[in-house]
Amino acid sequence: MTSFFSKFSGYKSSFWILNFLQMLEIFAYQNIVLQMSIYIAQKDVPGGLQWDHTLKGIIFFVWALAQRLVPLIAGYFSDRFGYKITMLTSFVLVFLGYWVLGTQRVFEPFLIGAVILGVGSGLFKPSLQGAMSHSLGKSNHTFGWSIYFMLFNLAVLMAIPFSNFIKTYGWNYIFLASAAVALLNFLCIFFLYDEKRIFIKEERMTDKIHYWKKLFRPQVILFLIIMSGFTIIYMQFYETLPNFIYDWVDTSAIVSALSIPRAFLIDTQLGTMISYEWLYALNTIMIVALVSVFGWMMRNQMPLKSLTIGICFSTVGLVFCGNSYNGLYFIIGIAIYTLGEMITNPNFTAYIESLAGENDRGTHLSFLNISFAIGLGGGSLLGGWLYNNFGERAALASRYLNDKFALDISPKTSLQYMRNNFEMSEMQIRNLLWDTYHPYTIWYIFLGVGIISAIALYFYYRKYGKAPKKEA
Repeated sequence: MTSFFSKFSGYKSSFWILNFLQMLEIFAYQNIVLQMSIYIAQKDVPGGLQWDHTLKGIIFFVWALAQRLVPLIAGYFSDRFGYKITMLTSFVLVFLGYWVLGTQRVFEPFLIGAVILGVGSGLFKPSLQGAMSHSLGKSNHTFGWSIYFMLFNLAVLMAIPFSNFIKTYGWNYIFLASAAVALLNFLCIFFLYDEKRIFIKEERMTDKIHYWKKLFRPQVILFLIIMSGFTIIYMQFYETLPNFIYDWVDTSAIVSALSIPRAFLIDTQLGTMISYEWLYALNTIMIVALVSVFGWMMRNQMPLKSLTIGICFSTVGLVFCGNSYNGLYFIIGIAIYTLGEMITNPNFTAYIESLAGENDRGTHLSFLNISFAIGLGGGSLLGGWLYNNFGERAALASRYLNDKFALDISPKTSLQYMRNNFEMSEMQIRNLLWDTYHPYTIWYIFLGVGIISAIALYFYYRKYGKAPKKEA
């Protein structure tokens, strides 16, 4: 155990400054990310946009593409012109993106705000990770990335009560508060010495070709495609599951049994429940408490073996979350998913880093975003379409009224129509729609995605796992 704690003192001061910048960035991001699905598409939330889940999917799709494809250029740029200047540019765009999202309620300008935010975030991640990789020096990198993910999730945990509190003043305050945090990050970055700053007056065409050759190596591109299965699951957990919680999950028995304080609760049509933000806090608390321990315990394991295990846990956990509306089952599912996430994320980063040479870590770490572009972009469209047609309680109520009574009632008013005209409680309406249309089956699609990804990773390990080839 002494060996475990001694690891923390082996990192440079720049490592901790970079982690602080990351914590501020993710605090601002997490402040809005769990609220976005509810704000955009939940039909029975006052002050929300109340658009359908297909539009929500389009917004998340465009946001994901901007956020995850920009790093392919940003990582290359930051490796050559400096991590610091790239991050400064990022914070300006992130501020503008949050401001636009907080002030617009029409689809097109709201979508533009998501693109601006995505570009800004896309510039930040590879420059931060490239600088982080150099700040690790010769220390154990897997353990260093585990600390990074621990502090990352500590910021997520801190954002949960803040977001829950700030939304009581109005939805727009959530976005404007995140914009203020982006400005704070802009000021804090001046305390960072830019260790990696190489200026090139005229870049040769051969350098550009070499960059793309690194990306299109079969070992790299195949791995990124396989790992997009995990990022599809990751997308559903954070951006589709919140709506599922609000629509279906019943934690009222837990509230009564444990006498949970009012600050952790939310009033819904189904009754008083644990607020969806605090359900996600379990995920964050587990990661903060355990991810560095897991990183230390698995420091000598092959990353590809660990990734296969992590994907299996994540997949089973997601399906477990959505297979019942019982709140206790949902909490168990979160715990299972979280085990998979905290095994997968550090090893995902560590494996890509192991393929890089000394002077192109930012470039290689930017390749991670291809998996996230496929998974978050494709997953947002798939998740939005599936939930809009087969998962949303309001949409299923509208479908039920049409199927049984030939009534053409909009999803925005369908549940209220059933409350006014059916002699049924809210729980009975929920149970009727659950038993009739089986909304939990949407998660079986993602079970298939996880199984395919794990099997593909096993065969990838047999071909490449024993000796990752680096390029200088």
